[in-house]
Amino acid sequence: MNRSKHTLFWLGLFTVGAILGAALGVALELRYRDIADAKRDLTSLDLLLVEETSRSLQSVDLVLRSVQTKLLADGVIDAESYAHKEAGHEMYTFLQGRIAGLPQLAGLTLVATDGRLINFSREHAIPEVSAAERDFLETLRQHPAEQAFIGAPIEHRATGTYTVHLGRRVDTKDGKLVGFVLGAIDTGYFENLYRSLRLGDGGGVSLWRRDGILLARYPRISGIGQRFPIKSFDGMLDNADFGTYETERSLDGPSRLVATAAAKDFPFVINVTRTFDQILSDWRKVALTIFGIAAIAAVAAAFAIWTLVRQLAAYQELAVAVGEREKAIEERGKIEAQLRQAQKLEAVGQLTGGIAHDFNNLLTVILGGLETIRRRIPALPHSADTARISRAADMAVQSVESAATLTHRLLAFSRNQPLDPRIIAPDQLIDSMSELLRRTLGEKIDFETRFSDERWHIHADPNQLESAILNLAVNARDAMPDGGRLTIETRNVHLHENFLKTLPEAGSPGPYVLIAITDTGIGMDQTTLERAFEPFFTTKEVGKGTGLGLSQVYGFVRQSNGVLKIHSEPGSGTSVKIYLLRHEKGAGAENTETRKEVLAPRGAETILVVEDHEDLRVFGVQVLEDLGYKVISAPDGPSAIKLIEMAGPIDLLFTDVVLPGQMNGRNLADAAIASAPGLKVLFTTGYTRDVILAKGTLDQGVDVLPKPFTYKDLAAKVRQVLDA
Repeated sequence: MNRSKHTLFWLGLFTVGAILGAALGVALELRYRDIADAKRDLTSLDLLLVEETSRSLQSVDLVLRSVQTKLLADGVIDAESYAHKEAGHEMYTFLQGRIAGLPQLAGLTLVATDGRLINFSREHAIPEVSAAERDFLETLRQHPAEQAFIGAPIEHRATGTYTVHLGRRVDTKDGKLVGFVLGAIDTGYFENLYRSLRLGDGGGVSLWRRDGILLARYPRISGIGQRFPIKSFDGMLDNADFGTYETERSLDGPSRLVATAAAKDFPFVINVTRTFDQILSDWRKVALTIFGIAAIAAVAAAFAIWTLVRQLAAYQELAVAVGEREKAIEERGKIEAQLRQAQKLEAVGQLTGGIAHDFNNLLTVILGGLETIRRRIPALPHSADTARISRAADMAVQSVESAATLTHRLLAFSRNQPLDPRIIAPDQLIDSMSELLRRTLGEKIDFETRFSDERWHIHADPNQLESAILNLAVNARDAMPDGGRLTIETRNVHLHENFLKTLPEAGSPGPYVLIAITDTGIGMDQTTLERAFEPFFTTKEVGKGTGLGLSQVYGFVRQSNGVLKIHSEPGSGTSVKIYLLRHEKGAGAENTETRKEVLAPRGAETILVVEDHEDLRVFGVQVLEDLGYKVISAPDGPSAIKLIEMAGPIDLLFTDVVLPGQMNGRNLADAAIASAPGLKVLFTTGYTRDVILAKGTLDQGVDVLPKPFTYKDLAAKVRQVLDA
């Protein structure tokens, strides 16, 4: 059935195409003929005009030759005798007699070699005018005596008319130059000649000197006497006396067909032109008629084919419906698979986040106890046991710090870490990490960065972004045990909805900055790719990886409203692409603050510690008291409110975010500030779930000390908040 429908469709398409194609062919053939006829007509007219113009110039040139003969007969032997003998009334009368009967010749002039006028046919009193600046004098000085030269048009300012001079040298019998004889030709003579041709609207005739200077034109345009880069003087007439060409833009604007021809005896060219609108006006009417008839025939053929196709359409509806149903089932299967993957990752994230909260509380207490031991060791008598205790405490602190790093990665995956976003120029951030990345990768791996121009800025936590890039670089290094290449590339991209639908957790369409980390390592198969983001999943040997690297990157990117995509094939390497939303407002990257280590700063202010975990509360109180602060404490929010009302002025509220009962740390801070304006607040947390965060990032003006924290961490952060 589909084959029959396709056959009818192509038959109809061929029929309609054949009708329209035939009409187009006939129309183009007629157009070609009209243009060919126009070329022949313009060429014939052009050659006639060249011949007529040459005859006019030859008449003037004969007069110039007769003047040369007269001068030699008068006995001119040098420039002095030329200027003396030929300035009289007799020569004036002779010149006047020579111009009679030649309408194109407006005057004759005798000129000395320095440009002074010797005699003039228009008046006997020689005007004090110098022709030294004219272009034809210098040319005639170097011009053979037997050749005439055409000067550039000169405008009469009073009348606005133009004059062209045909000039010859005046040489003595022994070939010595003594002066020049010029014949003035009014360009209006040529304009009247061209006007008499009646070329109609769009027609034109232009007279050019061979070097491209416009001598005359009808209809007249501005630019007489100027040089133009005309095609006919760029080589067309070097090998032929005449020809035609088309120009898309002419002296007066519209596209034209130009016939050009050069004179043999004089250095001039004549162009005869007609616009294509003028040439093709009749053709357009005929073509419109042809296409009208063809359109009617094509519509009739198309209607007949459409009627046949419609008969088949009903039989194909069922097949189309079945195909749509199968496609919908397939799409639904893909969506359900993506949903299951997203739900699995979300469930694991909630589980790990909850575990991290309690684990961080325990780690803070353990770390506090170990630091207390380490601070007391210097006061003990030095002995072998003391040294062993110190080493044991150091190893325990290192283990606690490793455990803290583990919980930090769990929180990153579960998207519950408090982010501190800044406006970042990604190229600058990656460039600042280059030396660290090269040391991390080692000498066997080539490291390359590719930054495009005009990179957009992003709004993200720079520390977490650095950690994500470093994690991916370490994974790439481990995937290239025999060496290879790691490339980090940044690029501006626009993500569309169709692309985002292919990801387990789709973002919003729009402009993003791509950060791609690509290696040439061993790659991953499809099974490994599907589990790549799961925490604790790793293909490395036991003890060489926690399986939290990619999960941390995944959590950070999703919490930053970005998207993540991995492409990998066994033996072909892996490419991890991080897409972070473009930041529209900032014009430049914020400079990250230089962090200066402060060694346990002390103070004397009053601090209220609120913590439901008793051991952790005792640890915090002890540290702050050791630092010189006055400390009071409470296990929950209501108890803290009572202390604030009873204890007098309090400088700082140091509270856990997660508290028992209905009042969490944020509620407590709001109530405390309401009753004691100006009170400063420092939060601490091992797990945050939208309590002090706005869309995964810290609220403006909120200070947080993440758990687990050390003695120095608490001392420095408290002092920083109090001094702010």
